[in-house]
Amino acid sequence: MLLGGLVKMDIIVQKRKRSANFNSDDKIMLLSLIGNNSIILNKKTDGSTNQMKEEAWLKIGQQFNSRAGERREVESLKKIWAKLKSDAKTYRAKERISVSQTGGGPSEVKADPILEKVLDILGRAGRGLENITDCDIEEGKENMVPENASLDLQDNIVVEEEEEQEHQIQPQIIDKTPVHQRR
Repeated sequence: MLLGGLVKMDIIVQKRKRSANFNSDDKIMLLSLIGNNSIILNKKTDGSTNQMKEEAWLKIGQQFNSRAGERREVESLKKIWAKLKSDAKTYRAKERISVSQTGGGPSEVKADPILEKVLDILGRAGRGLENITDCDIEEGKENMVPENASLDLQDNIVVEEEEEQEHQIQPQIIDKTPVHQRR
């Protein structure tokens, strides 16, 4: 067909056949296969590691398709794993925000066992670093007073004897030499 000097061609595009959504059983099966394979979680991206990861994904794909009712491509398994990791990290962030809010009450974030399993597989990468409170006091010695300390009852403070001696007034020697001659 000729329109304004341009030829318009009708191209028939075949629609991609859409597979069924992953159900919770499929996700749990995928997580069990990934959890047993540590190379998938390796953060290295060199050539040999990437090759091992591809081989591991092919093996996971074969194992998944042998057990599941719906056949899945390896690329779709990789995509659902990436989506689960992202969702789990978002879930964890919302959980942390909910815990730190004031007002108390129940958490606004509903527990999701699949995302909890993803966080367990990811380990520190999913859960982040835990806050460790820093304290200079050695455990079990919180209320101990130094041996060479005495209690000053007037001020109700603990003063070490050595410090007490340093604070005594020492007689000062006054130099009576005129300032212009000291130089």
